[in-house]
Parts: sequence; structure tokens; C-alpha cells
Amino acid sequence: MKNMKNMKKMKVSIILLALIFTVFYFLLREEEKFLESVLFMTHIKSFLDDVDKTKVGRITKFYNKILEDLLQVIKDLRGDFFKGDQIKNFLIIRSFLFIFSGKPMDKILLMEELEEFKNCILSLLFEYKGQGYVNSILLEKNKIYNLYRSFFLDEFIFTKPDSKSLKEIEYFQSLILLILILEYELHIKYYEIKLERYKKLKVDTSKYKEGLQDLKVVKRELIQNLVKSVRQSLTCGRIYFLDRIYTGFDTEYQSESDTQNSLLAYTTSSYSRVNLCIKPFGISEESTSKSTEMILELLKMIRFVTNKQDLEIEKILKCFSDDKRYKKQISKNLVMFTLDSSESEVIQSIKNSYYDLESGVESYSFKTLVEKSLSSQNENIYNLNKNLITVIKNYKIPRIPVKKELILIAHFTTADICS
Repeated sequence: MKNMKNMKKMKVSIILLALIFTVFYFLLREEEKFLESVLFMTHIKSFLDDVDKTKVGRITKFYNKILEDLLQVIKDLRGDFFKGDQIKNFLIIRSFLFIFSGKPMDKILLMEELEEFKNCILSLLFEYKGQGYVNSILLEKNKIYNLYRSFFLDEFIFTKPDSKSLKEIEYFQSLILLILILEYELHIKYYEIKLERYKKLKVDTSKYKEGLQDLKVVKRELIQNLVKSVRQSLTCGRIYFLDRIYTGFDTEYQSESDTQNSLLAYTTSSYSRVNLCIKPFGISEESTSKSTEMILELLKMIRFVTNKQDLEIEKILKCFSDDKRYKKQISKNLVMFTLDSSESEVIQSIKNSYYDLESGVESYSFKTLVEKSLSSQNENIYNLNKNLITVIKNYKIPRIPVKKELILIAHFTTADICS
């Protein structure tokens, strides 16, 4: 009986301590108080036992140097690109995922252990879906969804099982999936480093090659389960050149009868403009989910590990925005820069061409028109590219893709002038 009373007193003490830390957070808004309050709240809501308690202290240890280096970069860039408070939240959630799975978080996992870790988290993550609807009772018993409750101090997904709460759940799922994807990306990076070292030492690398392929396959499967907008933000490139070509065309023909004409010639008038296109960093669709800010930080981290060059792209965006020589156009999900006409005197603005078809009308087709339009502007595109590349070459982006966009215009262009 005495032991029972002592245990009850201890439970009350823990709950009071958690509440005290939470009050401190709201009063003082200090990061350390916030971390402690979340840890205690999560501890209570997620039904952790005594063994789990000892593992909470490991949240500042990381299983290899790659993650340590990544976090050092984040620390150095805090406030400019990464948000430190959201990164700390990610580290706490990550620590609890390892606790739930029973796997150590301060060392490299073997392939089998990583697979077990992933399967354990997925089994918790998608548990409610077998019901075919949002089951609040199942959610309240689920450790992962109690993390949502503890972090955001919110009962919404438990009390209102509607379309809005389903969206909250889906985005929180994507957050958990991104943590798993980051683990796989870091292991992929580790395997690539090992592979490179063993190649130099002329040691058998077949084990690491096979392991690397297996990791990439699982990573792709995880990515496919993300919310579409999050998946696009993770995988899509943010910078490219757009060669936009406008071609006006006109045909000359001779009437043979009331029902038949003979094509004699056609003329084209082409104009080209090269645009540097940059997508601002973010999720493609507007999301009011409480998980969005943390998702954005995880996207930045994963893209950083996979060399998506976001830090350089941010510098380029600022450089071109500040340079008055370039015209800036902003749409919903795109910023486009073009060289002002006064700065591009070397570029022939309009190129006219005449094609005589009397000797062989079969050479005229829609395909031929497209090919001639593209080829006629190659020189102009090259010249304008040089102007843009002069600025771009100062940044550490090895390759920027080039996309072409051809717009054909019939009538009311300079191509209508008889050649």
C-alpha cells in the first residue's frame, strides 16, 4: 500500500512538473523551456515506460558525422535559410521515433535494423487507415499521433474527424515520412562515402553497391507516399533556363479549282527570349497545416543532403533581383528574369525566313515548321545565354537544365509581309 501511494505521488509530481514547464514556455518563450515542456508532455501522452525515460537523454547524439556536419551547417545559416526552432522540434520527434522502435539513435544502423525501424514506424503511422475513416479512438491510443497533440498542444484531430482534420493527419504523416526519408538519405550518403574509399583501396565493393541500390529503392517508395505537394517540393528542381520562341508564319498558295489549292511558299518571322526561371522555396499548394513549418525545414535538410543547391539558388535569386539590367516577372510559383533590350544589342530581335515550295511541296509540314523555328533561333539563344551565364558562373551550380517553349502564331505578324 505504501509503495502504491509513493507511485501515485510520483505520478502527480511528474504531471505537475510538466505543467510547470509548459507554463514557463508560455510566459518566457525560451527555447530550453520549450524543449523540456514538450518532452514531458510527450512523455505523459505517449505512455512511455521507465526504460523509455532513460533514452530521452540521447536527443543530442547523432549516429554519424554526416548528420553532425549537416546540423553544423544549419547552425551557421540559422536565420538566413534554416529555422533553428523547427530543427529542434524535428530532433525531438526523431528521438521519439527511435524510442518507439527500440533502435539506438547514436550509431549507424545495419540494413536490417534500418528496415525494422522503418517498418515499425509505418505500422504505427498507417494503423488507422484500415478502418476506412478517421477513428478518433484509435488515434488517441496511437503514440505517433500523440506526438501531434503534444507538439501543437492541440486536440483538433481527435475531436473533429472531418476533411480538415484528415488534412492535418496527412501532413503530419508526411512529416514523419520525411524523417524516415532523411534517415535513408544519410545512410545513402554514408554508403557512397564508403564505396568511394573502398574503390581507392581496391577492396571488394559489391556489398556496398547492393546496399546502396536497396536503400534507394526504399527511399523512392517512401517518397511516393508523401502528400503530392510535399513530394513535388522535395524532388523538383528550382532553377532552369527557358528558351521562349515566338514564330509567326504565313503561307502563299495558288487556286487550282474551287476545291483545290497548290502551296507555293511559306514565310516565318521568329523572335526569341531566354528567361532564367527560379521557383521560390516552399510547398506548391497553400497549406494551413500546423506541420507545414517543420515540413519545410525537413525539405530543406533533405534537399541539402541530396545536393539540390538551394543555398546557391537563394543567392542567385537575390543577385538577379538586385540587378537593374534584368526585368523581373513574378507569377504564383515562379520568378522569371530576362535581359533588358538595351543590354542585348548583339541579339537580332526578329529573324525572317522564306521557303520556296514550288520544287517540292512535301518538304512543308507542321514538324518542318517547328524544326526551322527552333534552328533559326539557335544563334540568338546562344548569345543571350552568354549574358546570363556570365552571372551564373560565379555560383556553385554545375548544370542548369534548359527547356524550350515554342509559340506558333498565324496572321498579323511580320511574316504576313509578302516575300
